[in-house]
Amino acid sequence: MGWRRVRRRYFRWLNRGGRFYVAFTFTVIVVSYVAVPFVVRFIDAVDDYNPIYYEPKDFARQAYLEARQGESRSLLGWEVLFKLALLVAVGVVWRVLMPSRPPDRTSLRR
Repeated sequence: MGWRRVRRRYFRWLNRGGRFYVAFTFTVIVVSYVAVPFVVRFIDAVDDYNPIYYEPKDFARQAYLEARQGESRSLLGWEVLFKLALLVAVGVVWRVLMPSRPPDRTSLRR
């Protein structure tokens, strides 16, 4: 099979609806990388921390938090910026790959 034939078949597939599958796959990968760990950490934090009384480790945690208040901590670290860039990339992929309006259905192929 020649390269031209492979290329033609690939572009024909992309024009028929393959662009949707490319965009959808990219979206699933980004959401699983960005959102799933956040949700799992949140559920785990809610599930694990349920003390009936104030535990001794809470005193150490409180002292640690008070000591760290003097430090300036950036909310936009490189990980957060990377995840935001991935979410923006999902929007760009959907905008670029998907047509702006549905195809005209009045003229059907026969």
